[in-house]
Amino acid sequence: CSDRTALGALRTGTAQAQAVDCSSFPNATLDGYIDPVPPSNINIDTNCTVRNFPASNPLDTNFAFFTQPGGMIARRDKDGEVIGYATNPKAENRANLTPDYYRKIIAGKSRSWIRVYVLNELGSLEDGRPVYGDYDESQHLAKQELMPAEGIQIIVGLDVGLTPAAVYCQHVRGRWLILRELVATDMGTVKFADALRKDMAQHFPGAKFVVWGDPAGDYRAQTDETTPFQILRQAGIKARPAPSNDPSVRIGAVENVLNRMVDGMPAMLIDPRCTTIKRGFSGGYQYKRLQVSGAERYDDRPDKNKYSHVHDALQYALCGGGESRKILLGDTTNTKPVNARESIDVFAHRRKVPRSRFSFGN
Repeated sequence: CSDRTALGALRTGTAQAQAVDCSSFPNATLDGYIDPVPPSNINIDTNCTVRNFPASNPLDTNFAFFTQPGGMIARRDKDGEVIGYATNPKAENRANLTPDYYRKIIAGKSRSWIRVYVLNELGSLEDGRPVYGDYDESQHLAKQELMPAEGIQIIVGLDVGLTPAAVYCQHVRGRWLILRELVATDMGTVKFADALRKDMAQHFPGAKFVVWGDPAGDYRAQTDETTPFQILRQAGIKARPAPSNDPSVRIGAVENVLNRMVDGMPAMLIDPRCTTIKRGFSGGYQYKRLQVSGAERYDDRPDKNKYSHVHDALQYALCGGGESRKILLGDTTNTKPVNARESIDVFAHRRKVPRSRFSFGN
């Protein structure tokens, strides 16, 4: 819809009177000089031109936009969670499609892809291939905020650089709880170390921390003799290099947790406030598609983008917490879980604890 002069008060909403299709106007053009009193409701059913409505005769019309019915509709349970898809009886062109057409094209596709291309709903898509194809938001994303379990150390994964990120986790009874993320942009290690120290004290007062970071963070920079880990130590944060910086090991560590069940529940549960981690799992953290002819091909390593840094931090946390050892030793089963001092409800409100100085594990 285009406007070649001044549009007055333009309202959108549900039309109360019968709407007139824009295609019914000559050349799908609503011209104020030809129709100085336009219909009160117009349905935009094609490319439509609106022109010649100056300030002296402003356009005061409700516009409704045609939305093509999706090929399928989502089936939901009593909690509103998507449990499957069914053919939409209002879908267009069904007579020219095989009965299983839509069922075949959604096979192996992500929920975001199905939502945009099959359900015809608004959404965003990344061009690459998701790193974690086994991520299931209905299973791995908590329905409410998580609370840390008392008496159990908090494992922090840390990725340093100009886009640093930290992820707070706990390993409770064989399950990984992803409690919080801290993501920064255009921030050096000195400032981020101070921000991390304050974040620890504010959100986890009195807690014991074990911090694992990028092994490269223990190497000296070419510009000076200070390493990122030394800067962290000067801020009171004792970080240690993660056991592995091999991308296949790090990614495999996360994949194994995503695919593991503990007492009938997923071994990973993510706090819904971890929005960057969540969007990364949903496809933002991806293998970039290569611009080549023929069959689709993707880069061998995840693309460095706004989601990769926090996911690197998550990988360091899980590797430091023992998951990389399982990959290297070929053991993907559960190790002996950490036993809490009492029954844990990760959704319960946190007890008040003294805002004491935090400590680090040996």
